[in-house]
Amino acid sequence: MLKKPKFAMFLPCLGLVLSFAIAGQTDTATPPAEGIKLQFRPLVGQERVIRLQAVQNMTQVRPQGKSTMRQTIALDTRYQVLSVDENGLVRLRATPVAVRFDRAIDGKEVERYDSANPPKQLSDMAETLALMNGFEIVLQMNSDGTVKEVEDREALAENMMDRLKVSAENREMLRPMMIASLSDNAFKNIGNTFASFPAQALNVGDSWPKRDVVSGDWNLIYDGQLQLAKNDEQRSTLHLKSVIKPDPARKEGAYVFPVQGSQKGYFFVETDTGWTQRGRLEQRWTGRLNEDGQFVTQDEKSSYALYMKMTFDVGTLSEK
Repeated sequence: MLKKPKFAMFLPCLGLVLSFAIAGQTDTATPPAEGIKLQFRPLVGQERVIRLQAVQNMTQVRPQGKSTMRQTIALDTRYQVLSVDENGLVRLRATPVAVRFDRAIDGKEVERYDSANPPKQLSDMAETLALMNGFEIVLQMNSDGTVKEVEDREALAENMMDRLKVSAENREMLRPMMIASLSDNAFKNIGNTFASFPAQALNVGDSWPKRDVVSGDWNLIYDGQLQLAKNDEQRSTLHLKSVIKPDPARKEGAYVFPVQGSQKGYFFVETDTGWTQRGRLEQRWTGRLNEDGQFVTQDEKSSYALYMKMTFDVGTLSEK
């Protein structure tokens, strides 16, 4: 039988480190007479290695005391521009080339993984991260910085099942689930690595709405605004603020995280190409858990408070 923890973690982890599920569509207002038009418009053959690091700090407050957990996932991904068509659609190959992970509970380190020097014994989490290294995905990206499509989803699903060593009898059941996950917007979005841009030209101080509906395993809404804070010929600075809340229009039967939170941060992007040079996003969530560790509503008895802070840092390591 397939080990459920590995399968349960593989797609969320891959989606997490490539995206953290925050990108979304932008406004389409009429352009002003003056301003700068920001777009994702790289050149064919360009290549970037970009590091995305997520640090999660979680505090649980129970009657018997407080418990803390800190974990870090760092992913170096090589992005290669395969083609750009006349409409600005970019085909981009994304390949994780290095993965690192560590976890500490109540200040004591309990786990560490580095793909460059892996331990002999791997936990389920480390084994999942190890499977991601070198897992190639080809994305079709719009000029506004959002993903239109993940290519060859059927072949990717087969590759995933090969890596997970899924038995023949389980493949027929898991195949449609994996293909659907690859189609899900929570997986497709890569908004912590690439900024998203509006249709209109911008002047410094201009803002545009950014509303992201993250379905799949999360079913959350990120509702906020981006603002052009600074720009020159080399670099533009974007500021982001959002509120985080459950999606009331989620699919019937889908799980929902009954949490409330906020997000703020910035991106430094190349003005002429839209490539991200550096960025940081910070999220703060609050919610409640039951004794089984499941998120619950505020009015459920025998629950306790959960406070979570997540910080995402992105930066270009090399470019060609």
